[in-house]
Amino acid sequence: MDAHTGDRGARLRVKGRRPLLAAMVIDSVGTGMFLPFTVLYFIHAAGLTAPAVGVALTVAGFVVLPAPLAVAPGIDRFPARIVVAAGNLISCAAFAAYLFVHSQLAVTAAAVAAGAGQAVFWTGTRALISEVARPGERRSWFALQTAIRYAGYGLGGLAGAAVVSLHSPAGFKALAAIDALSYLGAALLLISWRQPPPAAKPAKPPAPGGARRSYWPALTDRPLAGISAINTAFVLCAQVLPVVLAVYVVGTLHLAAWIAGMLFTLNTLLIATGQAPVTLATRRIPHRHLLRSAAATWAIAFALLWAATTLPHGARAAVLATAITIFTLAEILQGPVINALVVELAPAGNPGAHLSIFQLSWSVGQTIAPAVLLGLLSAGPGWLWATTICLCLLIFLGIDHLTPHQRELSRPQPETVNDRSRPRDAQRGIGSPWRPGSGWADGSYAPPAGQRNQADLDMPAGQNRLICALTPDRHQAAARAHNGG
Repeated sequence: MDAHTGDRGARLRVKGRRPLLAAMVIDSVGTGMFLPFTVLYFIHAAGLTAPAVGVALTVAGFVVLPAPLAVAPGIDRFPARIVVAAGNLISCAAFAAYLFVHSQLAVTAAAVAAGAGQAVFWTGTRALISEVARPGERRSWFALQTAIRYAGYGLGGLAGAAVVSLHSPAGFKALAAIDALSYLGAALLLISWRQPPPAAKPAKPPAPGGARRSYWPALTDRPLAGISAINTAFVLCAQVLPVVLAVYVVGTLHLAAWIAGMLFTLNTLLIATGQAPVTLATRRIPHRHLLRSAAATWAIAFALLWAATTLPHGARAAVLATAITIFTLAEILQGPVINALVVELAPAGNPGAHLSIFQLSWSVGQTIAPAVLLGLLSAGPGWLWATTICLCLLIFLGIDHLTPHQRELSRPQPETVNDRSRPRDAQRGIGSPWRPGSGWADGSYAPPAGQRNQADLDMPAGQNRLICALTPDRHQAAARAHNGG
């Protein structure tokens, strides 16, 4: 489904991985209970005003912005499940601290800790999925994770709403306490989990000190830079829903606030129920086509949201529901593909820097979204929707230039001598023998003609000759140079 789209990705291996799935469910339900009521919590339980809470959370967002970059050494040195568990434990401590905050400074400090925990969690999660999933399963695993997350958010949100309806500070504190316990439970599950052997093993162990030197290859990796830039733009598109929609529905379209709530619910239900089937149905489609489709789909959704301003008052709710349905389809198409793609880009042995830089693109997009999107809306709805549509057009046109090429048609691949459980020509990535800059192993993202491939030159002479025999077009010159003809 990633490098090798096909029927192999249709069925996931869950044997030995059920503790991971249970940790995902617990984490998602706990987060869903608290996340929609974050601002209300600090107003009712901490005694702050809404503007003070907004300033505290905004400052915390900017302080924690570079946090993903600090995660790379941990990913390179420890099992990914330990990194994810560490993120959960940091979040547990942050939400426990929420029970005792009563000043703006204390709220800011606790929110910084919570943001750092989320940065560690999400960066480590991509590395963990790359370990538990075969290359052909990665889209499906990311889709499963997304479906579980949204289902958990929905269930947790309902439970949280029931608690908040009591209108008691003790009820709000119960939300924070339950969320802290959910993070602790998920962390303990991951720590005690006897993880099966990785589905894809590095061709050779990382060099000593590799974690310290890994940022330079990542910073100079053009495909990674392109993917990160596209993802930042996609994040801005996705943030329209949580940042702008309620304000737009109530303040611009003059509709009831419950309609905005129903639209959020519609989005959650569609992702929870539709993510896995859509990912399965599109498993044979190359990543570029899916990312283009996501950009085009988002543009259509934004056009419908813009058109709602010109319609009669009674017709606006139906148009909004249609627009959010299309918006959700774009999210479903984009999420698993771009996550699987960056996992394939990460080098064997030291994936931390690549995954951290990619997570930084999420942090940047989420941090600047409120100022950018609400600023455009304040200038007029036309400015907001015209800008987002143009952003989608730029994504659509730039995908060919900013994403690595993937062979459009999958084909059977020869086996390696050392690992007959997976194709030799796996994509460059975690579990593949190719280093940053060596290109996709199927030859579709090869270096310029005449440029020797260093990954080929580093191979043992016998293995290099074998690979030359299997793929003479790409490797013959490099092997001759290395092996003396």
